[in-house]
Amino acid sequence: MTEACKKLVAIGLKHNYKISEKTVESGEKLKSHDIDISNQATIDEFGKLIKQIWRDPYIKKSYKRSLKGGKAKETLMPNDVIFLDNVDRVCAPGYLPTDTDILNMRRSTDGAHTLNFTFDPKEFQSKNSSVNFTADEPSDWSITDVGGQIHERTTWYEEYTDCR
Repeated sequence: MTEACKKLVAIGLKHNYKISEKTVESGEKLKSHDIDISNQATIDEFGKLIKQIWRDPYIKKSYKRSLKGGKAKETLMPNDVIFLDNVDRVCAPGYLPTDTDILNMRRSTDGAHTLNFTFDPKEFQSKNSSVNFTADEPSDWSITDVGGQIHERTTWYEEYTDCR
């Protein structure tokens, strides 16, 4: 949502739309706003900034312009609007993404990006999950995301030659 809002404000300013000063200020604050997912106040502030930007009629005009294509830096993903329209739900205390939310988080990937993390089943189950795990101990994971576009597929071989 942050990147989408920053793009929308930039598009509006570039095309001299009459974006409100409050919206521009919210866009500036969003650039440096850090979210601590364990601190609801930072999430609430994030939601407030996003809502200020998204409800501006000239931001909607910026969005319509972004759908016409053009430069990549002005193109939003179609799923960005889903999250902008649902900012209250996403920023609500205790929010857990639905399967649909996870599917809608898609972003184009260039190259390969690896995420290393530790998965702790006890922590996951403490969030009211009904999933049962066979192991109780944390385990280390590494996930590599490679671009799926045809021109990125040569990366696949390089990344997966030593998979087990």
